[in-house]
Amino acid sequence: GLSIGVHLLNLLTIPALALVVYFKKAQKVSTRGVLKALGVGVFILAFILWGIIQYSVKAAAYFDLFFVNTLGFNFGSGILFFIFCIIGLLVWGIYYSIKQHKPTLQVCILGVCFVLFGFSSYTMLLIRAQTNISLNNGSPDNAFSFLGYLSREQYGSEPLLKGPVYTSNITGVTSKSTYRKDATNYTAIEARSQYTYDKEMLFPRLYSEKHAPYYNHYLGLGTAETPTFGDNLNFFFNYQVNHMYLRYFMWNFVGRQNDVQGHGGVINGNWLSGIQAVDNRLAGQEMLPTSNKMDASRNTYFFLPLILGLVGLFFFFLKQGKDALITGLLFFFTGLAIVIYLNQAPMQPRERDYAYAGSFYIFAIWIGLGVLGLAHFFNRFLKHQLATRLACTLALLAGPVLLVHQNWDDHDRAERAWTRDMAYNYLQSCAPNAILFTYADNDTFPLWYLQEVEGVRTDIRIVNLSYLQSEWYLKQAVAAINDAQGIPLNIDADKLKKGVREVIYAHDLGIANYTELDTLLEIMLSDNQRNQVQMSNGTFVNILPTKKLQLSIDKDTVIRHAVVPKAWEDNIASTMQWTYNKEYVTKAELGMMAILAHNNWERPIYFANM
Repeated sequence: GLSIGVHLLNLLTIPALALVVYFKKAQKVSTRGVLKALGVGVFILAFILWGIIQYSVKAAAYFDLFFVNTLGFNFGSGILFFIFCIIGLLVWGIYYSIKQHKPTLQVCILGVCFVLFGFSSYTMLLIRAQTNISLNNGSPDNAFSFLGYLSREQYGSEPLLKGPVYTSNITGVTSKSTYRKDATNYTAIEARSQYTYDKEMLFPRLYSEKHAPYYNHYLGLGTAETPTFGDNLNFFFNYQVNHMYLRYFMWNFVGRQNDVQGHGGVINGNWLSGIQAVDNRLAGQEMLPTSNKMDASRNTYFFLPLILGLVGLFFFFLKQGKDALITGLLFFFTGLAIVIYLNQAPMQPRERDYAYAGSFYIFAIWIGLGVLGLAHFFNRFLKHQLATRLACTLALLAGPVLLVHQNWDDHDRAERAWTRDMAYNYLQSCAPNAILFTYADNDTFPLWYLQEVEGVRTDIRIVNLSYLQSEWYLKQAVAAINDAQGIPLNIDADKLKKGVREVIYAHDLGIANYTELDTLLEIMLSDNQRNQVQMSNGTFVNILPTKKLQLSIDKDTVIRHAVVPKAWEDNIASTMQWTYNKEYVTKAELGMMAILAHNNWERPIYFANM
């Protein structure tokens, strides 16, 4: 329970711990008893993961909704009432279990208490968000935004037991709602919708429509061909299990080709043993240049750690089958079970080996037990003391010594300052009081580190485009941070609230001439129905009426702020004209347009990427 405050991955130990209890308490071990204990363990896991972690926050949020919207109390009053109710029930439950001599009930209630103690560490997010600090991702300062933060609502979810295939067509939409905190109450807004499809499949693995070309190529299907359940299983075993788990497993205990992300080709990211007969599956190994062979990230272990771990596992089952079953269960739940749960689509933005570190830890336990297995084997031919020394020596050479020798150079972070130096160069290349657009995590976090920790170029306003489509980030972006002014958005915050103008579709009305950007902004941000289009359901929505955009240029301002070199000043155009290249405008694009329209060349603008 307390470990929830470290990482939710710890919860996956619960089914294995249920077996520990069963083997310790059972008078006679049976298959039925093992399955029953596993069922109890899985139930406890589900109860904590959904019943406590998600539904307790959801219940608190709806208590707060009732107290604020119906009873007229302040924000947070419903949460406090809910917390006091939970505490009261737990205290009464413990008192009752003692009075009635019910030790099992008491242990269960105490277990819930410890889970809640561990979970309470997440209140740090709420407290931190209330301070409105400069980097307040998600801004979880109320019950519903906190619930969205914990449930990772911005990422969506993947189907697990039943769902569409990538050739499915949407046949219906079920709208869901959530709530937004406004000045005095919560307002209902539309949340991520749920869809129904014309084709669905059990255990869906081929669900991502945007990855259709990859699926077709990987499975050898035609562009209009519907995948079968056999294709589905083919992708699961060959891509999700083999490429996205076993490959990582082999990296750790057999060897690794290099540290460049691999997507299935023979050049990058594969496992490699150092035994030529095995490695010939990757064509051209014998023709590699010396630079590739000397690459620090090219590590070869000749299967030795893997063999040592298998020896330990076999010895463990031979000597203590029950305990071996427990570690085997841990290995499954922290490895293949995560593969099934994550249901990853292809072309991930980075290698995902870190997700399965738990199963690698378990295999490392078996490597340690491999020493005992070797000693037990050598005892058949040698004296006990000699057998022990030989086993320890071989295990040290095949395990820690080999791994340290192969991995030290590519894991040593001494003098590795590339990330910091790149971020430093980004910042120093900007003029004073600049706006620097970045995209996603890797562009942005090193820059934030330099500004917040080392105080480098705090006059530059960094704007993360992937965050700019969120209401909470738009609010933060217009505020001053450190020595940097807010961005010149000049848009009423009410017009960009969560649930309002999440996306504005381009709808060409046949306007022949280019239209000024500030005029288009006025139309897209207008609440007047005359500037909107009526949908078939009767609602009015904003649109982008033309893709022909124009931005008038104030030549005097451009010259005064030295935007261009002096030799170019006579060539400054009166307008910039371009064609918008998307079918929709998100809040991120809306924000960029507003900055271009309202900045008037006063602050220099830079793009780090995209």
